[in-house]
Amino acid sequence: MNKNTNHTLELRLRAAVESAPSGLLMIDSEGRIVLVNKEIERLFGYSRDELLGNPVEMLVPERFRLQNPEFRSGFLATPTARAMGAGRELFGRQKEGSEVPIEIGLSSYRYRRRDFRPERDR
Repeated sequence: MNKNTNHTLELRLRAAVESAPSGLLMIDSEGRIVLVNKEIERLFGYSRDELLGNPVEMLVPERFRLQNPEFRSGFLATPTARAMGAGRELFGRQKEGSEVPIEIGLSSYRYRRRDFRPERDR
């Protein structure tokens, strides 16, 4: 593919992510947020700039924060697409501190053996 084709495909992908009715969030292998869409901003009350590059634990209720890196490591050791917390209620922590019920789907994506950079750094 040439550079123009890649750019067009990237624009289409960004449009699809932004227009998704569900919140979409991507983290790197260290747990830093590298991509969010408008629905994530609305749901959690943070701006994109407040989220990108920060640890995903900022969206995890305090009582679960210490466990989250261990869960992430376990997932990265055997990454398979699946629902997180099957059979349990999951919650996210909004900017002002309240909790909101959420559903989380896990999947793994690796591109040319690289980690992702926050989209604001592109």
